[in-house]
Amino acid sequence: MAVQIAILVGVVVALVLVVFLAVVNYNNVVALQRRCQRAWANIDVSLKQRYDQLPNLVAAVRGAMAFEEQVLEEVTQARAAYDSDASIHDQAVVSEQTSTAVRSLFATVENYPELQSHGNVMALQEEIE
Repeated sequence: MAVQIAILVGVVVALVLVVFLAVVNYNNVVALQRRCQRAWANIDVSLKQRYDQLPNLVAAVRGAMAFEEQVLEEVTQARAAYDSDASIHDQAVVSEQTSTAVRSLFATVENYPELQSHGNVMALQEEIE
């Protein structure tokens, strides 16, 4: 009889341990899922802020370098292509295209010392980077 009780207690303890581990693992998975969703939301907010700042940079630069329209047009087109409802892959592609256009704009700005002296252009450039 004592052996049967010991076996029964062992089985109950094992079941409680399995249930406890299952609950802990489930909570960890839910926490990781929420952390991942929060991280993507932060990325989305950063991308939206970046795309919202691009027209300000283009406007600040446009007056000083009217003959560099191609660079400004590329940045404008890249910003217009952004869609927050698109898939993550599509957002990544648009972000890469925008980064390329912005890098060429920054390189163009570096060729014009009078633009570098404007504080708002430099502040916008740092913000977008």
